[in-house]
Amino acid sequence: FLLMIRRPPRSTQSRSSAASDVYKRQGINAEYMGKMKKRKIATQLVKMLDRNNPDLLIISLVFLKKLSIFAENKDEMLQNKIIQKVGRFLNCMNPVLTQLALRLFLNLSFDKSMRADIEKNGLLPKIVELLKATQFRAIVLCLVYLLSTDDKILSLIHISEPTRQAEISYAVFCLKKK
Repeated sequence: FLLMIRRPPRSTQSRSSAASDVYKRQGINAEYMGKMKKRKIATQLVKMLDRNNPDLLIISLVFLKKLSIFAENKDEMLQNKIIQKVGRFLNCMNPVLTQLALRLFLNLSFDKSMRADIEKNGLLPKIVELLKATQFRAIVLCLVYLLSTDDKILSLIHISEPTRQAEISYAVFCLKKK
């Protein structure tokens, strides 16, 4: 399976400052985040992912995605095995849950330990398989690009020589056969 990824410019802002700006505009402040950390909201939301109620799962994933940009929440999520629990939504029949799972993975994949956990749980083939669905293609391309920053994951991916098309660099990626 082949895919093309456009490399983003190297002069992008750091993820944390851009994400913090977004949440500041949404009214999430440091005091509020401190209260949620103290009450272990991230742990409670990760536990909710064991349930089967789609509405509860959607709400939990949306909130976890928002919390995942803060390091203290991310660490709490890692301790509660969030990658394993969210991984089950990659091949579920509910496209909303799959989309939210991918977006959460995208936020978490900035962290090296989370990338390693995604690889360890064998989720890379499932993620790449989702490229077949056009509704997930953009988010999966971003996710595969971020995952490829890890040397171990990069070794699982074959990258062709970049080509130039209309002033944009592309590279073709595919999973290596074992």
